[in-house]
Amino acid sequence: MATLDEYGREILDQTPVSLPIHYDRPESIHQRIRRLVLEAMAAQNGEDVETLEDANDFEIPDDPSSFDTEYTEPDLDPPPAFQYTPEEIAAAKAAVEALRASKTTPESSTAPSVDPAPQSAQSEPSSKT
Repeated sequence: MATLDEYGREILDQTPVSLPIHYDRPESIHQRIRRLVLEAMAAQNGEDVETLEDANDFEIPDDPSSFDTEYTEPDLDPPPAFQYTPEEIAAAKAAVEALRASKTTPESSTAPSVDPAPQSAQSEPSSKT
């Protein structure tokens, strides 16, 4: 309890107090690095070393997925590749060649032609005058 004087002021206790704090000197940087290197080397030599294959293996053996139920849609496999017979391939090639041949023929005949009718119309007015 506090002690008060005649004016109501608190009088402090003059008994020295030491706090029960245990102080350790901090570890120096070279000692910390040495300790971390030794711990890492000890971990590598231990039984529980994880290899790269173990780190990348996310499959759990003998563990059925909780999402696979009778109501889940199964994965759809792509349809098997359709094999064409040599006769069908030959018929398709012949059809393509025939189509190409038919397209080249009209192109040569589609050259712009001059219509002779407008020339005769121009010559008529000159003969009338």
